[in-house]
Amino acid sequence: MPTIKSDVVPIATEEVFRKYWQPGCAVLHLRWVPLFQTGLPLQQEDISSVIEELVLLKQWLSCRMETGVPQAVVLRIDHLIQALQKVQGDAQVAVYVG
Repeated sequence: MPTIKSDVVPIATEEVFRKYWQPGCAVLHLRWVPLFQTGLPLQQEDISSVIEELVLLKQWLSCRMETGVPQAVVLRIDHLIQALQKVQGDAQVAVYVG
């Protein structure tokens, strides 16, 4: 029987997602990241696209830290990027974001 391991990477509360992530998603016309709010399983072939969107969102939010975006919001996105990079290309890993 295969070993099942579950890693949880906290990314955003509903309020933080609405207040910081959603405006960035709208401005940047992101496709994948807005779906995080309701949750979705990711296929391995989609992880690189998700990482690209997260990098864009992180950069956008980083440029707004002086206007009130908490550094913790940017750091959480960075942690998610790193976690996705670790499992990218591993067919044994199932990824769910939500």
